[in-house]
Amino acid sequence: MSTTLFEESGEIEFVVRDGGLGIKEEYRRVIFSAFASGKKEQGPHLGMGLYLAYSVVVLEHHGNLDVDSDGQSWTVFRCRIPLGK
Repeated sequence: MSTTLFEESGEIEFVVRDGGLGIKEEYRRVIFSAFASGKKEQGPHLGMGLYLAYSVVVLEHHGNLDVDSDGQSWTVFRCRIPLGK
């Protein structure tokens, strides 16, 4: 995980890289939707974690939440939020 403060824009960015199985492109399109889970076959996953993260970061704090992945061996989540004044 890395954190960067952008003083000129008044934003902070968190970047988290995962070395797991990756997220396929077709799933990345819906990953922040409620009840979307690519892990349901692995056990009881409701698919609400990334939806809640999106709701807090984007809807409540007017930030940005992005995901990138090769679909096989890594995923990067990038979260950028404005700092309060």
